[in-house]
Amino acid sequence: MISHDKFKLTLLSVGHAQAMFEVVHQEREYLSRYLYWVDEVKDVDTMTSYIQQRVGFPENVARWYTVWVADKVAGVFGIRTIDEHRSSSEVAYWLTREAQGHNITCICIEQTKIQLKQEYGIRTLEIHCLQGNAASQHIAKKCGGKLKNVSPSYCIQDGVEQDLLIYHLST
Repeated sequence: MISHDKFKLTLLSVGHAQAMFEVVHQEREYLSRYLYWVDEVKDVDTMTSYIQQRVGFPENVARWYTVWVADKVAGVFGIRTIDEHRSSSEVAYWLTREAQGHNITCICIEQTKIQLKQEYGIRTLEIHCLQGNAASQHIAKKCGGKLKNVSPSYCIQDGVEQDLLIYHLST
């Protein structure tokens, strides 16, 4: 668990579903611009399904955390994949608008880089984001990421065809 004076992370749990659903519901219009799954989360049961799809993996495969700010759910940070064979890992995250701008994601990324390098010899951390997600692109660059790959026409999000941008960060 990462703990900081601005926020804390706890392992993502179905026990967080109610509070997380309320946050997603409040932030729906904003989050749905960047995250495909938001439209699928219609109630606490579908929020529970979202969580269940992310938890339950062995620690050496994936790890997902709830981000808390002032004892309120503020988002999710996840180590989406850990690939020791390729020496790479992918992180994923989302934060409420209120939680953004406080360096939370970069702190999580920096701590994760150190942890994964020590535990698994991971040399590259990947951040995948849609071309329309300027905030995630900014975070990737701010944390030292370099654009390494583009998957054209990856999806249609918010009615617009989007490329997927893949940033690499050295650990």
